Amino acid sequence: MNILIIGGGIAGVSLANFLDKEKFAVTLIEQAKEWKPVGYVIGLWYNGIKILQKHQIYEALAGKGVVNAYQQTTNKTGNTLRKTSFEKLNQKFGVGVQFMHRATLHEALLSKMQNVTVKLNTNITALLQNKEKVEVTFSDNSTTQFDIVVGADGVNSKTRQLIYPETAPIVHEVEFFSFLTDAIATAPEGNIEMFGIGKFFGIYPYSKTACGVYCAINRQPNTTLKQAVLERVKENFKDFGGHIPAILAKLTPETSIVNDYVKEVEIPIWHQGRVVLIGDAAHALLPTTGQGVAAAIEDASNLACSLNENTSDLNSIFQEFTAKRKAKLKDIRKQSRFVHALMMSKSAILASIRNLAVRFSPSNSIKKLETFFDQA
Repeated sequence: MNILIIGGGIAGVSLANFLDKEKFAVTLIEQAKEWKPVGYVIGLWYNGIKILQKHQIYEALAGKGVVNAYQQTTNKTGNTLRKTSFEKLNQKFGVGVQFMHRATLHEALLSKMQNVTVKLNTNITALLQNKEKVEVTFSDNSTTQFDIVVGADGVNSKTRQLIYPETAPIVHEVEFFSFLTDAIATAPEGNIEMFGIGKFFGIYPYSKTACGVYCAINRQPNTTLKQAVLERVKENFKDFGGHIPAILAKLTPETSIVNDYVKEVEIPIWHQGRVVLIGDAAHALLPTTGQGVAAAIEDASNLACSLNENTSDLNSIFQEFTAKRKAKLKDIRKQSRFVHALMMSKSAILASIRNLAVRFSPSNSIKKLETFFDQA
């Protein structure tokens, strides 16, 4: 059987690695013109690491990035509200979460990918299905038939648009900025998350001297994306303390800053006929989960395992795959929305209550993560 994977990101390249090449001829297409380092800092949690270990891919990542030692939550001035140690998780599982540049993981996956036909600078424009095949029209107007098509092409998935044109990402009234910085002489051993009123600033170390930044504000009137991005970052976080003044001072017009609205994808069905969606194309989560990368790897592993075993009834396989993955992601999505609402609270009163709750309420987050990883 021949399989087309649309999208060469984490989900797509993971699936290409996990499929049995003796059973499948795999073609992977990617709209980028070349493989090059893209993206910013990601968090790879143990549930994703465990799968990469099984496929002998994690060995290329060991010792790279930063194994997170703690999470420190502060108010906007930098006063600590809570500090949660990851020592127990790291002792039990080796790594609870590892921060790294996205390109580090992507390059490791590409280095292990074998017997896959790769076509860069290529997208799809049409899908025509019958009971036996999917006829795919590519951006160069050529057509090829495949037995299975997997859409792993992200939040703005072209595959999803073609099979379910009525669906679209959920766009939240929150704008984020993401960039890299070496403004801190010695990066912290753990990540730092700072809560303001309707504002958030997160610092995620991925080397001894460099960090990734993810910060967010509620959408502001009379502004558009990409408008005076540098100035708006500096203006919105000028009253934040801790490491923030040094980080803002290091920003220049040459700093690459990603600027977009926070988006989710939640659709009832992830497949149609011989076409199935995985990763962000199927279920993009809010960034507050930190689970986006691991979830994509889990999708790829689950789908590959099912297809490697049997392809006699694709509808049943895709239904079971979707049901299993949606069940696992349900609580993650619910929790992420709750945290996101608290994090971006516009009310000074609610923000004060939130900070008190973070400081004084008992936390069982590490125990929950331990249970979650045990079930991975």
